[in-house]
Amino acid sequence: DTPSPMPVVRVVDLNGPVKWIVGGEAIARIKVGDALPSGTLETLAPDSWAEVVFPDGTNVSLSGQTSVAISLIEGRKVLRLRDGDLSIDAAKQPIGSPMQIITPSAQADVLGTRFNVTADEFSARFVVNEGLVRVTRLADGKVEDVAAEEVVVAALEQGTEFTASPRRAFVE
Repeated sequence: DTPSPMPVVRVVDLNGPVKWIVGGEAIARIKVGDALPSGTLETLAPDSWAEVVFPDGTNVSLSGQTSVAISLIEGRKVLRLRDGDLSIDAAKQPIGSPMQIITPSAQADVLGTRFNVTADEFSARFVVNEGLVRVTRLADGKVEDVAAEEVVVAALEQGTEFTASPRRAFVE
């Protein structure tokens, strides 16, 4: 599994301090329209945000202080969210190649949907707005399908609840 050296996303919009890291080298001066290869996108301030789009129209927005590695591996979109907030509007993905969002505590397989994910080193919260997201808790391998208007939290601690529930019933 080697990430593609070719551009995988294009910058649609950005605000505030934003950094792109490729092969350990930081590129601080990215701008709207830039085509970026596999690398790590970081929004560095509470009011920073960036929006990138894959060639199939899948849109990924970062906000606040967020760090996500973006790659295309054998045609599959792979986002490794270390911490922060993502909003994803995924186009229908090829059969057998779901988009993957990987956090320190969970992995999500996405066929085509709209959802948000917030992660830190201990847990990840997935809020699905449209479609279906399959979330696997890495601590124990449990799987939960999260449908539209539902939320699930995947924590590193196996003893915590891992069940999708209606979004309106969820309180932070």
